[in-house]
Amino acid sequence: MVACGQNPMLKRIDRLQMAVPDRAEVASRWRELLGAELAGEDRVASLGALRTRLRLGNGFVELLEPDGAGRIGHAVAERGAHLYAAGVATDDVSGLVAHLRSQGIDLVEEGGQVFVDPPASGDVGFRVVVSPHEELEPVGDIDFFYETTLLVDDATAAAERCAAFFALDPDAFVPIDSQHFGYAGTLTLFDPDRLGRFEVITPNDPGKTMGRFFSRFGEAFYMAFAEVRRVLRARRDRGPRSRAGRRAHVGPAGRGARRPGQHRLPPSVCAGRDDARAVTSYPGLAVVRAPRAREAGAGSLTK
Repeated sequence: MVACGQNPMLKRIDRLQMAVPDRAEVASRWRELLGAELAGEDRVASLGALRTRLRLGNGFVELLEPDGAGRIGHAVAERGAHLYAAGVATDDVSGLVAHLRSQGIDLVEEGGQVFVDPPASGDVGFRVVVSPHEELEPVGDIDFFYETTLLVDDATAAAERCAAFFALDPDAFVPIDSQHFGYAGTLTLFDPDRLGRFEVITPNDPGKTMGRFFSRFGEAFYMAFAEVRRVLRARRDRGPRSRAGRRAHVGPAGRGARRPGQHRLPPSVCAGRDDARAVTSYPGLAVVRAPRAREAGAGSLTK
């Protein structure tokens, strides 16, 4: 059994997995606007997906396109392009697998990765892919991912399950709430001295952006955060064009932004269509928001 709080099993958020109908289109947008670099292409049989792996920051963005019937085909048919799973890194994949199985979690292992998928996790939206930790130099305009936000019906219970699943120390968790954005929940820090965590929250105001998203999609990943050292000025004039031919604008975030200096990339950037959002801010924040929350503004920026 893994002891909570000693040599944490999870090192960091190391990647995002997006389910998309056209990975080539989406990959071109990540490359053009954020400087992502192609790292490889393959097939993930257990997900029924063709995968494009992009290096970004010190991790990856994995674009999953349906390859016939399967989990990704179902996900895209149901929701279109969206943030499908959070990726975490560990120094001990076999130890984490043994621990997860001791918790009664069924896993799929393929290509050196481990896939944890509902209903195995007990949380409808809590999909996680586990990969071996790698020390990688940052690529593109992002330094590193550090958080994914999961919306759930009961944040307290979900945080408790998260601690049990991943042998995390609940004493390191941080309660959070926002009347402005309408939620309450927990930051499930992997290590109290580092940023890596899941943000597990319950929307409590159906009139707010997050509440409307939750009413529409239920338990699901909502956004992800990444650190940047600078404002994304360099790519402003060479971002991808929209379907109308207009150059993608990188400018001040809308009414959802909380801090001066936040900048918003258009919804078409992350998912290749008008149903995802990304936000970057200085002195060090980038946010990729899950799709199809069509309301204006940057969403729930809590940091």
